[in-house]
Amino acid sequence: MDQSALFALSYGLYAVGVQGEGRLGGRILDAFVQVAGGEEPVVVAGFMNTGHSVAAIRESGAFTVSVLPEDVHPFVIGNFGFQSGANADKWSAVPHTLWHALPILNDAISYLYCSVLRIEEYPTHTVVTASVTDAQNGRKAQPLLYADYHKGLKAKAQTAFSDFTESGKAPGKNLCVSEQWVCTLCGYVYDGETPFEQLPEDWICPLCGSGKFAFEARATQPQEQKTDPAAPAAITAEQWVCTLCGYVYDGETPFEALPEDWCCPLCGAPKSAFERQ
Repeated sequence: MDQSALFALSYGLYAVGVQGEGRLGGRILDAFVQVAGGEEPVVVAGFMNTGHSVAAIRESGAFTVSVLPEDVHPFVIGNFGFQSGANADKWSAVPHTLWHALPILNDAISYLYCSVLRIEEYPTHTVVTASVTDAQNGRKAQPLLYADYHKGLKAKAQTAFSDFTESGKAPGKNLCVSEQWVCTLCGYVYDGETPFEQLPEDWICPLCGSGKFAFEARATQPQEQKTDPAAPAAITAEQWVCTLCGYVYDGETPFEALPEDWCCPLCGAPKSAFERQ
């Protein structure tokens, strides 16, 4: 049997957070699906029998799921997938938050808190049926698919993890977000399909005409670690961007608290022309 045929099945890729024997643990999960709805939707997850996660789930009766975006840093995959929680503190290497006393990955797409209903053992995997007792959205992005992992991300994850084991240093930032290139003169946010670094040297800002030198890379989300057990939505920051000229509001007054007659300082558009990102 050619088991690679199963790679065509549609899965996502997720970071699972657990706690057992007084310490945090986690792993990458691909076999995960919702099988029923209702006030507490039912999900099924398949965990490899080896590793710390299954024992931790048996002990605590719960686990978290962080839905990974398609632009996740390859190190996240390597960190949770290529080492055992029995001898590694995986969460110490990535920006994370404790939610219901369990870890979740900062700036993921969404977060699920799952309470175990039933555990079944099979030769290679342990299948856990659980109810989702809490769920929150994170940042807006497309989810990472298992098929995309096999297309090219797997090799990058192996390289990223190899670099980590050799240097002992984790990337630390931008693990789940891409960078934005922002014009420091007018606030225009570059959103073209061509990577900013590959633009020709004579490329100029379409808004104010400044050269590439005037742009700087900025993370779309902050990566500081927090421990607020409330909604994961608090993990991510937000930007208010003018949909007409691309100006990014950076004033000290919260955008919602600005007067209704406030207008964009760059193009004069009204407050209603701004959208939250």
